[in-house]
Amino acid sequence: MPTLKSYHGVPEEVWHQNATALWHILLHPAGETPILDYIADPSATHNDTQRRLWGFQTQVLIYVFAGYAFVYAGIISVRLILIQRQSLAGWSCLLSASCGIVMSGLCLFAEYLPGFNCRMLLWSFAVFKVIANISHAMVLHHRAFLALRRPFWVLIVGMLLNLMNVANFFVVIFLSFITIEPLNGCVIYYAEILPYLCFMCNTPFNAFCFAIFIYVAYKQYHRFGHNNWKYLTRDGIRTMLMALSCDITCDIIICVQALGTYSQLFFIVNWPTVLLILTNHFRNMTNPTGAYGSGTSKSKPPSLSSTAQATQSTTTEGFSMLPITTGHTRFRR
Repeated sequence: MPTLKSYHGVPEEVWHQNATALWHILLHPAGETPILDYIADPSATHNDTQRRLWGFQTQVLIYVFAGYAFVYAGIISVRLILIQRQSLAGWSCLLSASCGIVMSGLCLFAEYLPGFNCRMLLWSFAVFKVIANISHAMVLHHRAFLALRRPFWVLIVGMLLNLMNVANFFVVIFLSFITIEPLNGCVIYYAEILPYLCFMCNTPFNAFCFAIFIYVAYKQYHRFGHNNWKYLTRDGIRTMLMALSCDITCDIIICVQALGTYSQLFFIVNWPTVLLILTNHFRNMTNPTGAYGSGTSKSKPPSLSSTAQATQSTTTEGFSMLPITTGHTRFRR
């Protein structure tokens, strides 16, 4: 997990004179220094070496827990894909988990990789984070698309808003520079406007899907009344709202720096948390003895035609289907 600092007040002319350029992006000389060479510098004293190691070793526990979460989510995703190979949610969660496993491994062993520097590490983190965000958004978008009976405009608008996640990577590399410091390890100095731009890239899609799921919950409440929560749980609407709420909350905390220097932890906390929320829901939906399979419904059972339709949907599109437009969970406009 990189350390984040605002570069307000940092004199640029000090490092711009010796900076190299890549794609017209100025690169800080310290950020291009291999991490292994920086730590094992023969000219450094024993205390200096310890201070340089401390910046990386203090973050090992975070990487271990995050790596465990990614491996766990990856195992669940593989099991879901084995059940239904054409499941969009299974492949999306597996892609996010795979990126997380690779990123955790890079962060854990970065100081042992020859020629690997902080710029490579943090740009890799930015790329994998964008891929994970798009993967999670695809699951949420697919669910919102099904919830509204597959309207074409939801598909187009959601895809366009989801592509805004790609802008996060370019915002980071163009409005920040990377260096390496004792006690902190790899450090990103960013422009003060950067958190707000990242928030603006993520919020439109989250707000779009959140509004859809709130609308569906409202319509189902008018149809089923107090039993609505049970149907929202089974159909996954509650889980999607939880994932979106987690994403929005983390973005707000990072944007306004609500927890001070600890706000940067939510860059990495948000990723495995949303992934575990999604994978745990899909695991329960495919488990007949799980949280959604063991309950009994007191409402009127669905007709044979609706049951056949729901069975066909589940067979063709897997656990990520089960649309609320089939069976006794269908709402009327």
